[in-house]
Parts: sequence; structure tokens; C-alpha cells
Amino acid sequence: MSKSTPFTIRQISLKYRNPSNAPDDFEAAVLENMEKQKPQDAFFSESLDANRKKIFRYIAPLYIEEECLQCHGAPLGELDISGYKKEGYKIGDLRGAISVSASLEPLYASLRTNIIMLISIAVCSVGTVIFIIYWLIRRLITNPISNISHTMNVIASGDLDKRIPMNSRDEIGILADSINKMTEDLQKTTVSKAYVDNIIESMIDTLIVIDKNNKIKTVNKSTLNLLGYEEKDLIGMDVSIILHDKGNLVANRRWSTIPSDDVLKDYDITYRNCNAEDIPMHFCGRIMRNSKGEVLGIVGVARDMRQTKKLIGELSDFREATLYMLNDLEKTRFELEREEKKLELIVTEIGAYLCLIDSNMRITWANKPFEDRFGKINSFIVPSCHSILGCGETPSEDCTASRVFKTGKIEETKRLVIGKNNEKRHYHFIGSPIKDSQGNIIQVLELIQDITRIWQMEQQKEIIYNINKIITSGLMPEMFKAISNELKRIVAFDRISIALLDEKTQRLEVLAVDKSDDYTAIDEGDWFPKEGSLLEQVTFIGKPFIVRDTSKSAFWSDQMLLKEGIKSRLSFPLEYKDAVVGTINFGSRRVNNFSEKHFTILEQISMQLAIAVENTRLFAKTKESEGRYRDLYDNAPDIYITNDENGTIINCNQTGAEILGYKKEELIGRRILEFQTEKTRTIMEELLPKRFSGQLAKGLELQLVKKDGSIIDVSLNDNHIWNNSGKIIAIRSVYRDITAKKKLEAQLVEAEKLASTGRVVASVAHEINNPLEGITNYLQLLLENMSEDDEKRKYVELVMEGMHRIAGIVRRLLESNLNIMEEKGDHDINQHIQNIISLLQKKFAQNNITVNQILDNNLPRIRCHPNQLEQVFTNLILNSTDAMPNGVPLISSHRWKTSTY
Repeated sequence: MSKSTPFTIRQISLKYRNPSNAPDDFEAAVLENMEKQKPQDAFFSESLDANRKKIFRYIAPLYIEEECLQCHGAPLGELDISGYKKEGYKIGDLRGAISVSASLEPLYASLRTNIIMLISIAVCSVGTVIFIIYWLIRRLITNPISNISHTMNVIASGDLDKRIPMNSRDEIGILADSINKMTEDLQKTTVSKAYVDNIIESMIDTLIVIDKNNKIKTVNKSTLNLLGYEEKDLIGMDVSIILHDKGNLVANRRWSTIPSDDVLKDYDITYRNCNAEDIPMHFCGRIMRNSKGEVLGIVGVARDMRQTKKLIGELSDFREATLYMLNDLEKTRFELEREEKKLELIVTEIGAYLCLIDSNMRITWANKPFEDRFGKINSFIVPSCHSILGCGETPSEDCTASRVFKTGKIEETKRLVIGKNNEKRHYHFIGSPIKDSQGNIIQVLELIQDITRIWQMEQQKEIIYNINKIITSGLMPEMFKAISNELKRIVAFDRISIALLDEKTQRLEVLAVDKSDDYTAIDEGDWFPKEGSLLEQVTFIGKPFIVRDTSKSAFWSDQMLLKEGIKSRLSFPLEYKDAVVGTINFGSRRVNNFSEKHFTILEQISMQLAIAVENTRLFAKTKESEGRYRDLYDNAPDIYITNDENGTIINCNQTGAEILGYKKEELIGRRILEFQTEKTRTIMEELLPKRFSGQLAKGLELQLVKKDGSIIDVSLNDNHIWNNSGKIIAIRSVYRDITAKKKLEAQLVEAEKLASTGRVVASVAHEINNPLEGITNYLQLLLENMSEDDEKRKYVELVMEGMHRIAGIVRRLLESNLNIMEEKGDHDINQHIQNIISLLQKKFAQNNITVNQILDNNLPRIRCHPNQLEQVFTNLILNSTDAMPNGVPLISSHRWKTSTY
């Protein structure tokens, strides 16, 4: 904290590189909690500093992203570009946090001082001055602090778009600017809650989430718009407020009758809006369960069926109108007999096809529209009406004229007629009897209406309704076959597929395929490059594209499909939020099979299909994340055990069960104390209540007993599990096997003892050998200067012999200790020379000595005792530095070349 600002902003971390980034006790506790829980929101609270003064603390977590891995990622311990050792983090790990602390005492002290001043001034001042000072204090101090506090609460709740409006440049203004800057940084690295809410709010269909008590937990914008409620009017209310149909499964919580897959499909219910109006809905939902299989509630998606029912009503009205028309024709029949000429004019100019059929099923008369459509009447004298109208071998019970002759009543039917050139038309046949004066039927008046267009519209409505119904139930891959079958009713094709675009890799995935034969060049699950494909063209123009002849197409995808006989193609874009996410593709074995007339029906299903594809993608990612988490949990290298307040094991990972020698089913339900030694069992039994009261075990070393009776050393670290009320309901413990570590530490202690003994012996031997060498040299000089008959020569020789004996004793003592410490093997001479240089570097620096090394890197490895060899090098180098304290020793290694004679 500086004198100019009342707050401190620091970057802190549990694994800090700069000591200034080391957290205090309060910050360390918060970081440890964040490391366990991985929160996205910041932590803030008031606390007391070392002087028992109030301070405001705000700590926002910082997580590792991909660009952080270069300096802080794997491998652990490797030096980064700045020379620091990497920490081995992974994406999503907690790196540290931004810590903001502000002392509240100066603000409180300033406020108290101002109050005292106001009281003093009030004695000699008027009420107006008091009001002005109070207004200034509230405007400049209280309101800004309240504004900051309110905004911080909003930011902490997840709204990172919120900013503190502050224009002043005092300490409070600087604090507000710092918090705004911090919020902007957090917004760049944190997924906003608004992003997730936007997905739900963008849904076209209504969405509602109901808990197990039938209380409404969540509704989306489409639900509110449909029912006319505000969100506050529905959240927390019983679902019966909108579910008017009391007999349905959701309202009565008869969830046990729902199929075993917990899915409600194609369920018709009735919603009631705020104006007490009933709205028919098509409902699909799924029961939500926790990991134990307990019911949490239901999430459901419903579609407004009013328009669909309106279309059904219109069709019913059309039928009634048709019947009404037939009744009119029956009444008109009698008038036609009296006004034959008038009838002739009417039937000639009427738009419908009219004809008279006798008992031999020959056409005896037809109006002009009929002749224009089927030919002149003179050509119909011999052939029967079946051949003229294209009915072919239609059974008599489906022929209106035959039925009229039998029943004497008006008969009607709708039938597909295949005419010349295999032209397919749908007609509505209405036959009315014409009787003579005796009441005998002599002819049938046939009214024929071309309803091909109406039939196509009805069929399209039905197909669109069925496809949307299938998509609502779920798209990939089970329902794609059903969608294909519906589309085949109006679009002739031999192959249909859905391809999705991956914007990151610019590749496309074949999500689903339905084809007429087994062989295919592009199959379900295949990935292909976007470049040069038909999908690239559709994505670029954002409109459907028709390839009328694949043999002339430049797209590589068309050339591949041509090999399996696909000669024409249609690709239609699937748009989601104004972006093409993929295409639905059709292929035919006929050239020029597709046209723009197919666009109409595809436009009506493409949006819903795109949404379903995106939902399928999201669901697949969620399942993949769940599987990855479970795999990481089960295959973690440590023992993970979760126990309740009684110490009973309620869950464990696969690794833990294998280390202890049990199956998971054998561990669950038993007490964790059963697997501890007597030494640690008492300690852990006393510690269990404290751990559930909030205390955590960190780095506690204890022992566990395996199924075979062997004992392993472990290190214990705890994590608490809370319920929605904030109560600790279980503890997830991580037991790390440190048995090998403990054994290694014991071995290192013994090795260190031996190494210490060897260093002492080597040092003593060196100190003895140096004066012995000098004495031996002097004695040798004396012997060289003495004659053979000198009486003193024998005494010098005795002394020389004694010196040799002493040197031999010291050498054997040194060899004995060195052999204890090491074994003889093949070693690199250069490596041992460099070890000695590094060991003596401090001595060289103290004496201002520089050592030059010229080492031959091609030297072979030799069989030796490395410590003895290093002692030789040490003696040589120390002797050289003692002989030339201000010189530059030259250390070299090379291979002697020998000659053979």
C-alpha cells in the first residue's frame, strides 16, 4: 500500500517465483480452497490485519490457459525461456490470483474526523452549513463506497459487464478504476454466465425445469412470451399454475410410469397462460437424476401446437365445404333436368371436370374442361371410363360410378391416377345418380376435381409436422432414418446425409448417412477437408446449391460419389445464429433430379434441424467431458476415498482399490479406520469430528494396511464436500503412497553416513600423505649424498622403510573406506574431472585462480573406482594451485597413441 492510495493490488501464487508474489496466511487459505473447488467467481470479504484493523479483501482466481503452458507447463522442472523451472501446469489449473486489499480504517477514521469537525462547526454555524457538509460527505465518500460495494456484489454474482461509474481522481476514484480494469481482465479469461443463459434464451421452443417437488426452477424467454408471465411470477411456483391438464404425468408426479430411459416423447399437454387461455403443446422431456439415481426433477421442451391444430381445422372445414357443395349439386340435379340448355352452358364453362357415365361404364358426355384435359368425347364411345381416366385395374369398390349404380346415393373418393407419360395426379371423384321418371338410375354424373396441389400441400404439412416431431424427440443417429423416410415421400433421392463444419480445423464431418445400398465412398463418421467440396460452395454463398450432373462437376466430393452411381446432388445449408454450421445433402442416380421446388419444404425444417444438430454436438461434448472426468478420477495415481461423518467409505477410485488389493465393491460400506494400523487408528478416530467441523488434514503421514496384511506409508490431504445448505456432508481424501519415498530417504541417510566417513578418511589421508611425501623426498636426497660406508646411512634407510610402512597403512585405510562407498564400474574420465572443478570452484574464486579445461570428448569409458579417481584429481589440482597461487592451471585429457613394433 502506497501513501497515495488506500489499497494494494498484488499477483499471488502458491508456487511463486518472485518473493513479492508470496501470499500471506489469509491469501494462502483462499488459494488452497480455490485450487480444490476451481471457482469462476472471485472471493471477497472483510478481515482483520495483524493490528486487528479491518481491511477489505478481494481475490480473483487466475487459471492456466494454452498460452501459459510455454513457461509454466510440462515437463515439470524444465527451464523456461527466462531460466525458471516449469511448474508442470495443465490447462484449467489454478496459477494464482489477483489480490486486492484496502484498509477500511483510514476511511472510518476520516469519517469520524469529519463528524467531530461537523459537531464543532455546528456550535458556531447555522443548519445550512451542516446540511452542505453532510451532502458533500455523502456524495464524495458514502455514495462512492456504496456504489463500489454494490458493483462488486454484482460482479461477484457473475455479471462481468458491470462497471463502476466514477470520474473523480482521488483514492476512491483510483480504486474504482483499478477494479474496472481488473473486471475487464477477468472478462477476457472467464466464460460469462450470460453466454450460457443466451443459449437457453435463444431456443425457439419453450423450456421449463421442474424440481422433484413440482416447483418451477427455470423457464426460458420463449416460455414467458408464450404464457405472458414475468419470470418472477413463475420461478418457485407449483407447476400447476401453467399445467391446466391435471391428468398428465408431470402435474401429478406419476414419474414411475415413464419408460426406463426416463424420456417423455410425443406427449400432448395443455398450458394455461396468464389470461387463463388454454394452449395445446407438444411436450418432450427427460427426468434428471443425481449420481445415486435419485430424481432431481424434469427438464422439458414443448412446442406450441395452435397453428398445427388450426391447419387441421382448416382441412376439416374444407371437407365440410366439399360435402356442402355435393348437397348443392344434388339440389341442382333436379333443376338441370328442367333447364337443359342452361345446364349445358353451365357445365361447359364450369372449371371442374364433368362427365356422364352410363351403366356400361362408358362416357356419353363431357364438358369442355374435361375434353381439354382428357380429349374429345367422340373418341370415348368405345373405351370405358377406366381407360380414359387412367384408373386402370382399380377395384369396383373404389370406383364412384360403380358404387352409385349399386347404392343409388352420392359417392365420393380420392385417388391417385397415373395418366399418359406416367404422369401422376390426385383427383377427387364425386358421383351423383341421374334417375328416370320411374326412379331407375340411368346415368351417373361424375364431378372430377384435380386436388394434386392440395394433396401436395397437405402431404407437405404432414411431413413437416412429422419431421419436426422427430427432431424434437432427438436427432442423431437413431431418428435420422425416420427423417429420411418422411422426406422420401415428397423428394426422390437415393442418398441423404448431414455434414457438419468444424471452423477450427476447416474440416467437415459426415454426421449421418442413409443410402440405398451398402457401398459408399463417403460414410458416416468420415472427416474430409472443406476445400474443394460442395460444402465449401454452400458455406460461401449461404444458399442451397444443385449439381445437376456430377460427371461435369469440379467438386472432389461429387467425383467420389459418382463412383457409387450418384449423378446429381442437392446441398441445403443448415444455419444456426446466422452462421452455416453444416448441410443436408441429397444424391440421386438420375441426372438433373433436383430443382428449386425442393427448397420450400427444406426451408421449413432446416432451422429446426440445425438447432437439433447443435444440441447433439453440445450433448456429445458434455458426455465426453463426463467420461473424461470419470476416467481421470478412476485412473488417478493416488488413492481417492470419500467417507461420511461416521468414517464409512461411500466412494473410491479404481487405483485406490487396486493399491489396497480390494475390489471397489469390497471397500464401499466399510469404515476407513479398518484399513489403518493401530498406531494411526486412534489419531484418525480423534481427528474425524474435527475434520467435519471444518479442519482439513494436509500432508498428514500415516499408514494403511493392504488386504494381504502388508503396510504402506501414505500422505493424507483432505477436501470437504458441502450440501446446498453449506453443511459438510462428506470428506474426499487423497492418500498418496510414499512407501518408496520413505525407503529412499532411509537409504540416503545411510549413504550420507558412509559418504561422510569416506570424506573424513580421504581428508586425513591427504593431510598425512603430503608431509610423508615431503619427508620421503628429503630422505632420498640424504641417501643420494651419503656414501655407502657412511655409518649414518643405515639409520636413514630405517627411517625410509618406516615412512613406506606408514604410507602403505594410510593407503589401505583409504581403499577400505572407498570400497565400502562404491562399486567398480565403467566411468567417463571427463565427467569426473568436471565434478572436481565444480567442487573446487569456490576455492578458485577465493584465490583469483582461473582454470582452463581442454577435454577430449572421444575418450573411451574406463573400469575404475570413481571416488578414488576423483581423489587423485583433487590432489593433483590442489597441489598445482598451491604451487602457483596466481597462475592458470591447465586441465587436459587425451588418448595416448601407442605404436606396435
